[in-house]
Amino acid sequence: MIAYVSGEVVARGTDHVVVDVRGVGYKVFVPRQPSADTVALHTHHVVRDDAQQLFGFETRDELALFELLITVSGVGPKAGLSLLSVSSPSAIAVAIASGDAAALARPASERRRRSASSSISKARSRGRVRSASRRVC
Repeated sequence: MIAYVSGEVVARGTDHVVVDVRGVGYKVFVPRQPSADTVALHTHHVVRDDAQQLFGFETRDELALFELLITVSGVGPKAGLSLLSVSSPSAIAVAIASGDAAALARPASERRRRSASSSISKARSRGRVRSASRRVC
């Protein structure tokens, strides 16, 4: 498992960066583009039959919230990343704890986020997310 990536950003895409780590380029999906050319990202490594993906975050709080979000039924890594791209971890945790699903929805990719926020609201009402979201605040 790859838990941390540190190096120079050699390429940028709309939802990812390529980080050169001692001659090996890692494609890391990010919620926001890092401003610096040298980065240190805490990562979540997803291994599937058809792909391996890295999701990178500048803080451990972002990583912790991402890992909490993807435990909710219907919220996958891409939807979790989309949620983190529109707000800070503390604002998202507050929205989850208060059941404010509207705060999680944004016009871009609205259908995917609506599905994710709906799943989060359902999980919150069942008591699955509420206590864990307090850890992140």
